[in-house]
Amino acid sequence: MPGHDAMREERDVAIKMRDGTILQADVFRPLGNGEHPTLVIRTPYGDDLPQTSVPAWVAAGYAVVVQDCRGRWRSSGEWTPFVVEPADGYDTIEWAARQSWSDGNVGTTGFSYLGLTQTMTALAAPPSLRSAVPASAAARPYRFVHSAGGVPQLSFPVGWMADVARNTAERTAFDDDLLAVLPSFGAAAVAFRDHGPEAALEVRRAIARAHRAVCGTRPLRSLTMIGALAPWVLDWFDHPDERDSYWADVDLLAHADRITTPMLHIAGWFDFFVDEALAMFSALNSRGVPQHIVIGPWFHGSFGGRQSGDVDFGAAASADLFTIERRWHDHWLRGIDTGALDEAPVRLFVMGDDVWRDEQEWPLARTDWQRWHFHADSRLARSAPAGRAAPPSTYDHDPDDPAPMWGGRPGQSGRSGSYDQLQREARADVLSFTSDVLQQRVEVTGPVRAEVWASSSAGSLDLVVTLVDVHPDGAAMNVTEGASRVGGPFPMRVDVELFSTSYAFAAGHRLRIDVASSATPQYLPNPGTDVAIGADGPGEGVVARQTVFHDTARPSVIVLPVIP
Repeated sequence: MPGHDAMREERDVAIKMRDGTILQADVFRPLGNGEHPTLVIRTPYGDDLPQTSVPAWVAAGYAVVVQDCRGRWRSSGEWTPFVVEPADGYDTIEWAARQSWSDGNVGTTGFSYLGLTQTMTALAAPPSLRSAVPASAAARPYRFVHSAGGVPQLSFPVGWMADVARNTAERTAFDDDLLAVLPSFGAAAVAFRDHGPEAALEVRRAIARAHRAVCGTRPLRSLTMIGALAPWVLDWFDHPDERDSYWADVDLLAHADRITTPMLHIAGWFDFFVDEALAMFSALNSRGVPQHIVIGPWFHGSFGGRQSGDVDFGAAASADLFTIERRWHDHWLRGIDTGALDEAPVRLFVMGDDVWRDEQEWPLARTDWQRWHFHADSRLARSAPAGRAAPPSTYDHDPDDPAPMWGGRPGQSGRSGSYDQLQREARADVLSFTSDVLQQRVEVTGPVRAEVWASSSAGSLDLVVTLVDVHPDGAAMNVTEGASRVGGPFPMRVDVELFSTSYAFAAGHRLRIDVASSATPQYLPNPGTDVAIGADGPGEGVVARQTVFHDTARPSVIVLPVIP
């Protein structure tokens, strides 16, 4: 981060952890020798990811500590994601509170992993932690790696690994030709700082192209850089069950009763962690811990903007997140009556209407849970199938030619947001069920789930379900999606948890549900044989005949949270 003549900077400040490990930090504070409320930012990304808000926080009267996580960049020790953060966060908060330039009131800020370090720190309950604003933060690290239904994520964990592995390679003198062609995400942050969002978007596209080479490797275990630089990625994939004890200690929701920190959560409808933010908000809010949440039409890396994929959600979608966050911290760290707590705890952006709306709870108490049925003639309707003999729908899933995912939340290796699905829907391995033209606006706000009766000729079955808005001109724009993996016996009802959303389908539009068994690069294709990560190579999988039932005995439905 460049120097700034309106603040005092201290570089490479050593902070000793309880086990003697030294973590390095930079400290930025207002000129003079006064005491200030203090913000802590804990990051694994180092100087490659500039903290662009630091000068603004200092100008607002805050001291800011930017620390490299254990085993990252200048800090000593060994980094294991998630596991090391609670204790190190606790020690860092209490260190900051004891400094002569701090008034003892400490808060945290940051996005993505920097958001997760906040919630992990709150889990350790340091006495001086008064406020936190986690943006795009995971509450269940399992969801870093798998869908809610257990399908291995591909582009996010593997692309993320490729990015963070760069520093580990430098620390260990590991050499791999692949690293040379993988640009750092810090380049996008620098482009945003120096040239604006369009420049950052171009860098992100270049990163996505490079990361596809990593995500396209089969089997993934053949990537020597994973075993050498990020063996924890293999551990993640080797524990596909969310109930596995491997995930227990880092499951923040399971230990939410230990968190008492007031939090403002910031999330995006097209972000991987929107349901994580909602789950943490709900868990803490139900216990009376002061919690607010703001959710915009954003994907990972676009927070505060108006464009997600091919859809411009209008000027209203743009948000001054710094001002929103400052009002929260000013209340808890400085005792200023900013009015932040007088506002509704839930502020969400209703896509389609393209307006912000305040709510009191999540899910909304007035929700009408509507069951929309799949029909044999590819219709989607409120009415249930009338005949027991309705023929099922079938398609073939080829793991060597998987259906792509356009939009949604594929992460580093794909395009996030809302895109036209017509080309994907034209594939023989994608089923579509479409409603009649809507006679009036239908708002879907809340968690979405599907109950699909299905079978497979293979030993296991993946189902990817996408909710789509069909425009009068035929454009089919994805709204939300989810994926589940089951192992039979077949046929069986497969429950698919889609990401929560808030979307108004306008009169004259139609609802559509797409069903497939793959969505690359978002998910690792199911080979139909051994679904372990070591058996996912081309030629090792089998083509599987998938069957979706929609008769009176086996009704397949999408359950929509409709707001009257």
